[in-house]
Parts: sequence; structure tokens; C-alpha cells
Amino acid sequence: LDRMEVIRLSGYITEEKVAIAKRHLWPKQLEKAGVSKGSLSISDSALKALIDGYAREAGVRQLEKNLGKLVRKAVMKLLDDPDAVIKLGPKDLESSLGKPVFRNEQVLSGIGVITGLAWTSMGGATLPIEATRIHTLN
Repeated sequence: LDRMEVIRLSGYITEEKVAIAKRHLWPKQLEKAGVSKGSLSISDSALKALIDGYAREAGVRQLEKNLGKLVRKAVMKLLDDPDAVIKLGPKDLESSLGKPVFRNEQVLSGIGVITGLAWTSMGGATLPIEATRIHTLN
């Protein structure tokens, strides 16, 4: 590291990932599968749900893999009906990709419960921290 400079880059935010997916990743997956843009599309809300539930890493590698899975599943439907037009929405994700890997944390409140913040390689998480008081005999 004597002659090299370490440059730290932050990860993409959700809006940037949506833009990258729409401009680059989705068309690339459609081209790989040999599908025309008019016969298969994905909504912005589905992309956001995909990012939040299945691809929270700093980059877009897992997002691209999941988009590929969605396209391959849709191609199977298009083989049955070549004239079909498929529009993927948020509700279609679970049937193709399974249960979401990440879930939105439910905010807990009450006496003795606070919300803590944790740093992770995926960006971070919230943690409910609970405190109790125990009476002793001493």
C-alpha cells in the first residue's frame, strides 16, 4: 500500500440501482434470453421490491442474477404463448424467487425497548434492544 492510494466508494442507493437495472441490466438479460422488450417488462415498483427484498448488497451483482432468474421464468411462459405480453410486478417476485431474503424491520415500541443501529456489509440494520429489571434477594 506504499505506492497505492486506497479509494473508498460507497454503495449504490435504491434509486441508482433502479436506474442501472432499467438502463443496463434488464436489457442485457432480455438480450441474453432472446426476448424482445415489448413482450416482457418489469415495473419500477417491482424493481424497488426486488432490491429491498432480494438484493441489498452495495453493488448490483445479486440484482443482475435475480433479474436473470425472473427473465428465465418468464421465458418459460412465453414459450407456451409466444404472443403473450408479460408485465412483472411486485407480486410476481415471490413466486419466481421465493420468500424475500431481507425483510423490513417492524418498529417495536414500549417500556424497556429501544431501537439500535448496526453496521453490516449489506448497509446496516435496526435491532430491537430490550432491557428488563430483575429483583434479587440481596
